[in-house]
Amino acid sequence: MEYFIGAAGFCLITVCSLCFSIYLYWILQNAVRKGREVPGWMYRIGHAIIGRGGDSYEDITDHSALRELNLFLLGLAAANLLFFLYMRLYKGLNANAALYSCLKAEFFLILSVRMLWTAVKIGIEIVLCFGKKAGRTLRNYASGNAVFGMIFMSGFFLLLSLMLSGVPERAPELRIEKSRIVIGSTRASELLRVGFRFYEESEENEESGERGAEDEIRKPEDRHFYYDGELAELRCGGNSYGTVCLTPPWGGSEKLKDCIISFYRISSENPRFPEIAVCGRELSDLRWEEIRERPLSDIFSLSPANYREDKWEGNCKLQLQMQPYMLWKRYTIELRFHEDGTAAECSLRAQHTLWE
Repeated sequence: MEYFIGAAGFCLITVCSLCFSIYLYWILQNAVRKGREVPGWMYRIGHAIIGRGGDSYEDITDHSALRELNLFLLGLAAANLLFFLYMRLYKGLNANAALYSCLKAEFFLILSVRMLWTAVKIGIEIVLCFGKKAGRTLRNYASGNAVFGMIFMSGFFLLLSLMLSGVPERAPELRIEKSRIVIGSTRASELLRVGFRFYEESEENEESGERGAEDEIRKPEDRHFYYDGELAELRCGGNSYGTVCLTPPWGGSEKLKDCIISFYRISSENPRFPEIAVCGRELSDLRWEEIRERPLSDIFSLSPANYREDKWEGNCKLQLQMQPYMLWKRYTIELRFHEDGTAAECSLRAQHTLWE
């Protein structure tokens, strides 16, 4: 819970910083339109956010201050567009991954555009100094610098937030008969309502191992980094549909009906294996040749922003949301194949710090 609160706190700071930046911009725009000065505290913010050089900012609010800020924002928008197109077209990333790359680079894009604008201003100063307009200089506006400073801080907080928690990803969806299971979200009560039952993993008599809706599920301490609950066999109509992990949503213990399905595994030895589909792809149709030649995200019709694909002989893994899962869940799809190229086993897992 402490990690979740910390990550959520950073995201909240980022949102508040961005909202305050927009508010300062609105104050400046409104003041210029009405021919007034911005509040004194806004000037003080502009003087406080300076580099290593001296404070050359003036307490002036006019059209030039707003125009200079608008040019900076226009340059920042152009830099983001160019970077997005570079990641999308040259690097070949999907739209979500390209957008995520822009967000991660936002702090450096802000800094680069600011440095470029400063260099342009210095160049203009030199031209004015030696040109026909000698004696004219470009001003540095504390009102505009207050807005830029908060945009700069927003970019920094955004970078920290993404490093800590990443962004949410679409959860893998499992189809069993006519039922759908969203790993990390679907609760056991939803499956109980459509006729599924949970059994202890045992080779004993089937009926003796059934778990009731009111049974208490505890998170074993020795499974901290792998399973966040208790494993159970999923059955319907007397047929086995693989193994699931029943996870108490807030850690500790919870009634079975309130637990989340955080893990699923099924082997090709299971007679119901051909009926299982992951993200719209039936497991029995998957072949190692296709896995080897195509990206896993394309095979499962996913467009993740932050992901990793690993492939080695007869095995593959797709992980979604690669940052620490303190705020957003991490999802993993793992596949194992027989020597003839057909699927041998599939497992799906969701991880979240609240469950540990």
